[in-house]
Amino acid sequence: MTKSTGVWLTFGMTLLAAASPIPAADPPVFDVTEQGANLSDDQPDDDAFSKCLQAAIEKGGICRIGPGTLSLTTYPAELRQNGQITQNRDLNGLVIEGAGEEETTIHGTSARGFDVLQLNGVANLTIRNLTITAVKTTKDETQGVNGISMTNGTANVLVEHVTVRKLPYVLKPGRFDGGKAFTVQQGTLGAVSTTDIEIRDCHVFDSPIGFGLDADSNQKVLPGQIKVYKNHFERVSLAFSLSFSGKNSGGADIPGFGMEITGNNLVDVTRVMFIGRAPDVVFTDNTVTTNQLPDLPDPIIQTGIPLVIIGGPRAKIENNTFDYKTKVTTFVLIGGASGNANSDKVSFSGNQFTGAAEVGIKALNNGTTNSRFAGNSFSGAAVDRDKTLNEPRLKNTWSAKGKAATKSRK
Repeated sequence: MTKSTGVWLTFGMTLLAAASPIPAADPPVFDVTEQGANLSDDQPDDDAFSKCLQAAIEKGGICRIGPGTLSLTTYPAELRQNGQITQNRDLNGLVIEGAGEEETTIHGTSARGFDVLQLNGVANLTIRNLTITAVKTTKDETQGVNGISMTNGTANVLVEHVTVRKLPYVLKPGRFDGGKAFTVQQGTLGAVSTTDIEIRDCHVFDSPIGFGLDADSNQKVLPGQIKVYKNHFERVSLAFSLSFSGKNSGGADIPGFGMEITGNNLVDVTRVMFIGRAPDVVFTDNTVTTNQLPDLPDPIIQTGIPLVIIGGPRAKIENNTFDYKTKVTTFVLIGGASGNANSDKVSFSGNQFTGAAEVGIKALNNGTTNSRFAGNSFSGAAVDRDKTLNEPRLKNTWSAKGKAATKSRK
């Protein structure tokens, strides 16, 4: 090897070394027991949890909860803001981490009820590998308990491998208060959108609602991107509740909003989904198997209907499987809501329904327009659809049973 060749090799190796990325350092870990928590008794651990959260937020680290039960009696203040919010509180990549869904439990106990982990006006955190439960110590009927709630501009949140069991609820006319395993509520106090929320690989058992979305279309700030996928909900009254209130809410696009529910497995659920004025919902590749109904009330007036769409403009309901051994009146009830919120331009295709029913798809009113029904099968239904859906003035189309097109609709 000549001298010049050796120089070039040395120079090249130096450049290669300089270009090699430096491995990122592991985030620091703060153990809740080191802050005074005792995970083997039922005494409150609120102070220890707060100290652990504070340390992890400051350093961009992990608040670790080992095997056992962390007992809480109130909201962790580090995860929420109070009053009018001008900007999100950055939690600096905080991770709340248990030892596993079967190993670590966060248990809320109170007289009136509180959301066990309420994320209010905060951003940038992950919650994983634990179970959430709660009880109320009185018969107070004011409010129920949610598992993880994300409100008033909370953003960039990942929830994975979290189990939620047996949440207390209060039955109100037509709805549940509390009882939601996971809930997104835009609220009126946030300065920015509640967005970039992902809930995946989670489990919900024996709770009224798996996932809930509540917003008001008339507000200046509205929800953004939300994804709920690859979860398992079992013995749940209503798997997905998606509601936009507001008397003037119609079918207009909401810039930046996207609700995607895909690849979930639902077992023994009374209702699969309720859509009320929520636009552009994507519900695809989900599997529903109900052999018996859960021991939970059903507050919605229309009974025996797994899928209710009352104002679901541009919804995409495709390639789902529904198998009901219990009594079904109609598999799907679809129509418009007040305020000109029609179920317009809905893509309803490639779905398979099995079970005895009077009607496959029934029209609530004349509010289903310009929609496409293709390749759906109804094994056990006396008739596939309500004739109202065929009225020419509604401009709906219906094609024969078979494999539906899977091309995404823009």
